[in-house]
Amino acid sequence: MLGIPRNRVVDVRQMLPAEFQELFVESQDGMWRTAHELIAGEILEATYHLYILDALKTLDGSKFAREDALRYIDESRQLVRARRNRTRSFEWLGRAEAPLARLVSHASLGDWDEERNFWGRTERLDRVSGRISKIEAPQAGTIELPGGLAAFFVPAVGKFTEVNVLVDCFVGFSYEGMRAWDVRPAGSNAPTGGQGGPR
Repeated sequence: MLGIPRNRVVDVRQMLPAEFQELFVESQDGMWRTAHELIAGEILEATYHLYILDALKTLDGSKFAREDALRYIDESRQLVRARRNRTRSFEWLGRAEAPLARLVSHASLGDWDEERNFWGRTERLDRVSGRISKIEAPQAGTIELPGGLAAFFVPAVGKFTEVNVLVDCFVGFSYEGMRAWDVRPAGSNAPTGGQGGPR
């Protein structure tokens, strides 16, 4: 098409007029990306972490942070529509006094336990109380968390069929919003396993 031999490595910037060449930058993985793509990625990461910070404040009792958390969740959801890992929880709610110290990276949770369908090391994670507010299907439900935030969960994993049931769970923060994992009836110690979706 462009008259370039298949086995020849080409710097795509050389094919553009000089005024457009500076719009391309080399990313860490050696791929050429447009500055626009890189900025969009930075905006997504900033929005994702702003939603997490406001969600942490809301879970800790702030009435003022809820609206910002909901707005940032919605913005993050809009920015991430085309990503494959949009439902994966990269950050988790942990145990600590200070809000920022409550953030636990997925990298510190050990290996994935296939039998439990959850991370192997959960001692740093905090369980949160909530109420099942909606069950749309066996694979899609919502748990209302403290402060009026909502977390997606898979009702079939814990055999939940009714709303208004009090539960507790681990909470993960995905680009698409909060996700409840290992959901158990309130006061129960029996693990139900993971969520059944992308971790």
